[in-house]
Amino acid sequence: MIHKFVDDTTLSEFIDKGQTSQMDVNVTQLLNWSSNNHMNVNFKKTKEMIINTSHCNFPDKLSVADVEIERVNVFKLLGVHINQSLKCGTTTSVPYM
Repeated sequence: MIHKFVDDTTLSEFIDKGQTSQMDVNVTQLLNWSSNNHMNVNFKKTKEMIINTSHCNFPDKLSVADVEIERVNVFKLLGVHINQSLKCGTTTSVPYM
């Protein structure tokens, strides 16, 4: 699932119990598409967040072109702050409609 808004791209992945992450493959495909379309990915603005409600092991940190992608607990998508547990609190807000 890819969400697009102006120049922002979000890659989302659902990992079933017992499965492994394929995000590195998805990121490689995105980088290839970007290169083919003469676009660059700004790795300084690239973040990774794992939304996990269970206590299973997290996948290894994502790295691209020998650059480790920063893993964050909260990020902003289309004006909404989303935290890694998807619970409402001081770090989660919904814009006025």
